[in-house]
Amino acid sequence: ELDTSSPLYDKLCSPNSNGDCTFPGYVKLDENLVYGSLAESLAEYEVDTIRSVRVQSSPAIPVYYEYVRPPCVFQNFLSDGLKAITGQVHGDRIVDRSYCAEKET
Repeated sequence: ELDTSSPLYDKLCSPNSNGDCTFPGYVKLDENLVYGSLAESLAEYEVDTIRSVRVQSSPAIPVYYEYVRPPCVFQNFLSDGLKAITGQVHGDRIVDRSYCAEKET
């Protein structure tokens, strides 16, 4: 469970104008979080990659977030990999699936 003083908690909480957490369904971290001297005491700082995390909004309502690693970030076997995207439209929502692919030679 994340500590409320954690920078990650603050991003996932996404407080509204009243300071209440909104916990959006999708959160994109587009910059590194700054922990400073607080870092050594927080549990999420002790692991290399956080796969899922529990955020407690109240004693009765836990909220969980899952880290979804972007495709083609670590190309262990592909010398010139590409990100391939397939998509389907469901109403006004586009669902994309992406994966790594190798160029044809």
